[in-house]
Amino acid sequence: MSEDRNLDDKILNEDPPVETANCFVHDIVVIPNNEVEPASPSELEVPVHNVTSDQNIDLMKDNKIDEVSSEPLENKGMEVSNLTSPDHNTSDYNTSDQTTLNQDTLVNTTISKKNHKKIKQQRNIYRSLRLCSIIAFFVFTGLFLNEILIQPYYSNKVIQEVQNLYQKESVVTPVIKSDKTKEENAEDTLSTDEVEQQIPMQLEGDYLSSLPANDPNRDNLRRLLQFKELLNVNSDVKGWLTIPDSNMNYAVLQSASSDPEYYLTRNIYKENDKNGSLFLDKNSSIENNTKNFVIHGHNMKSTDSMFHHLLDYKKLDFYKERPVITFDTIYETGKWKIIALFITNGSSEKEELFNYTRSTFDDSSDFLNFVYQIKVRSLYHTTVDINQNDQLLTLSTCSYELNDYRTVLVARKVRPDEDLTVDVDRVTKNENPLYPESWYKNYDGTPPDLATFEEALEAGQISWYTPVE
Repeated sequence: MSEDRNLDDKILNEDPPVETANCFVHDIVVIPNNEVEPASPSELEVPVHNVTSDQNIDLMKDNKIDEVSSEPLENKGMEVSNLTSPDHNTSDYNTSDQTTLNQDTLVNTTISKKNHKKIKQQRNIYRSLRLCSIIAFFVFTGLFLNEILIQPYYSNKVIQEVQNLYQKESVVTPVIKSDKTKEENAEDTLSTDEVEQQIPMQLEGDYLSSLPANDPNRDNLRRLLQFKELLNVNSDVKGWLTIPDSNMNYAVLQSASSDPEYYLTRNIYKENDKNGSLFLDKNSSIENNTKNFVIHGHNMKSTDSMFHHLLDYKKLDFYKERPVITFDTIYETGKWKIIALFITNGSSEKEELFNYTRSTFDDSSDFLNFVYQIKVRSLYHTTVDINQNDQLLTLSTCSYELNDYRTVLVARKVRPDEDLTVDVDRVTKNENPLYPESWYKNYDGTPPDLATFEEALEAGQISWYTPVE
């Protein structure tokens, strides 16, 4: 009994089982019939320390040590299972391990290839995006520079060239050649009848026929020679507009009626130009000297040109310093006194349109009622009088109070022998001008009561009309 206890203590004090690659080695011997007896000291002397896995497996074969569960065997009567068969040799373990390793390697290789392909695709996408970004950056930069530097520079250069071509003060006087006699020079001068014959039939009207035919300051078509250089550049030139103390100093053109807005995006050279040109409305005619000349122009805020500064007339002080403007047609020079400035819609698409582009009228009443509609819309009351014999000049540009709105300035031509001065000290603000319906929907307010010109005149509401004597 004492020997059994000592043997048990010895077994318990032995080193724990050695873990090999595929099994555990226990210092016990399995006894069938559920009886377990301690191993003899000679059987327990199996070296297990500092042994490799292969050596452990050899020892297992040599000593026929079976693998069992690490569960304690002290419970007698417990069946020991999961024993390793003696013929389960090393090659079975190695083959299983190698197969598993090969399968893992194959899976890893496949995953690696897929990941590599995915990474490559991502890199290609990134490179493409980066290339597109670089291209977009340079394109945007080019467009931006073209917008703020190149185009404005070129447009201003064209404007300067055109202004240099317009020699308003040029006056032509007859030249007597020194190597000819007066009689020979007289032979070189065209007679009035010869000049008349050179004027195209389509230009022979009441107005043109009334112009001086033998004027040294006109060409054979009775056009002012101050426009000669401009007309050589473009025969569509119809006049020149100047507003003092401003940069509004431009040629006015007019295209064919089939394409009336041709010069909205073109300069005098017929080149594409964001600034466009000032151009005469299709209803207006210089050759027929219509009752109202309507000129359109861009509000070029970006280049500070064309009719951008026309909006400055909304400020009363700006008007007071520039109540008179100049518009010379190719046939006649003229000064014009401003009578009104109003804001209106530019299209009849969504609401009723006041057609300020009318250029001809049925009679005096039709004309004066048109002027009345202008005056009730004006932002201020001027002291300039009007009658049925006057001629109007209308300047129109886009403004942005609401979508598709226009700011419109109207002036009348200075009469022969009329004083150019304007009593600007008596100019007052219109407290309730007439606006389009869309204005009142967005800004509130109540439109003024309207009447006809005759009714308003009879009611004493009109002070701007002076009857013709």
